[in-house]
Amino acid sequence: MKTCSAFFVVLGLASALQAQPSSPVAPISARSTYHPDNSHSETVVDKTTNELTEATYSAAGVLIAKKHYLLNERGLPTQGHIYDGRGNLVARSQVYFDEFGRAKEIHVRVACPPII
Repeated sequence: MKTCSAFFVVLGLASALQAQPSSPVAPISARSTYHPDNSHSETVVDKTTNELTEATYSAAGVLIAKKHYLLNERGLPTQGHIYDGRGNLVARSQVYFDEFGRAKEIHVRVACPPII
């Protein structure tokens, strides 16, 4: 079985999640982001299970991609799965932190389609 792997630095997600308010917050928070091409993303963070789910939809409302991340105690992603609009696994990610809690290495394994 052939596999592909790649390494990416996903600092945007980590920095977006670091901006946490200091006051107590609800266990579940949601946000919609609209993009210039009229697509939009819906992000849900559940602090009771330490999970983040993001779904991206086209301008016509069709699901394009779905991402699911597990978060650490600081709310930063530690591992995740990325799916296409049909629910097929596209990639897996794993984040490694240093002794100060900073992301030091991010591994992304891209799922390759089977060779027929």
